[in-house]
Amino acid sequence: MNGWELTGLSGAQVGAVAGVGAALVILWFLFRPRPPRIVVSSHVLWDKVAPKNRNPLLKELLMLLLQLGMVAGIALALGDPQPVQDDPAEIATPQGARPPLDHVHVVDQSLSMGARQGPGTRLDVVRDRLLAAAVDASPQVRMAIVGAGDTPELLVPLEADRGRLRLALRLLEPAGVGLDLAGALD
Repeated sequence: MNGWELTGLSGAQVGAVAGVGAALVILWFLFRPRPPRIVVSSHVLWDKVAPKNRNPLLKELLMLLLQLGMVAGIALALGDPQPVQDDPAEIATPQGARPPLDHVHVVDQSLSMGARQGPGTRLDVVRDRLLAAAVDASPQVRMAIVGAGDTPELLVPLEADRGRLRLALRLLEPAGVGLDLAGALD
């Protein structure tokens, strides 16, 4: 894992939301209605009924910090941070090791793959990554795609023909609400 990336709002937008939210919280803190001051005739009576070691300013500042923390958390959540995964193509193989010659990819075809993630859908992300893997793989590597939807389906049999693979990826759409992942892996 190389770090984190924001898949929702951009970093500048997250900062703007946090800044506006923090400004509103601070303005409310400074200008909120406060209870009226009550003048008492003797502090002796007040000392008997008031709790000892009470610092209202410290309590108010802690509440302000808590509210600012909540604003920052909400702004960060709007950015939808996701861990950046290492690219398997960048991981070095030891000297003399032979890379696998067959790649079988199981693709989730449930309706959840139609959800928006960044500029496209989750299925668009999978499609782009599989197309990049097909381009980067050597011509000797055979590839297959299995669709995991309500019922598993072999979309592209194990072969080295990249044209058929690209066509199947272009035609790949979410279908059904179920996911038979165990059947697709068999």
